[in-house]
Amino acid sequence: MKLDSLGGVKSVTWLLANPVAGINEYTAPEAVNVYPNPAQNEINFAMETSKAAEVKVYDVTGRLIGTYAINGNNAKLDVSNLANGAYTFALSGKDGAILNRGKFTVAK
Repeated sequence: MKLDSLGGVKSVTWLLANPVAGINEYTAPEAVNVYPNPAQNEINFAMETSKAAEVKVYDVTGRLIGTYAINGNNAKLDVSNLANGAYTFALSGKDGAILNRGKFTVAK
């Protein structure tokens, strides 16, 4: 919108397309089974696909706790050194794309 010197509307241009900005989001998450939840000493990630390459674990503030490699369809993580509480994870593919996100709890 353009205004004249007195604040009157001089011209208006309409947006014809939605702007594209933002974040790459995954559209069809890969199935992952996380167990046991809550975990005490270890937690397992079982996937239906072998596309996954790593699991990143974050605390509730979003701080990266660790990055763990996945070989095949299963991963077993040692969580005995983690404090009790809630954690989130991001499952990444070999190309770096996020395949799934979720959460788990550690309770000892």
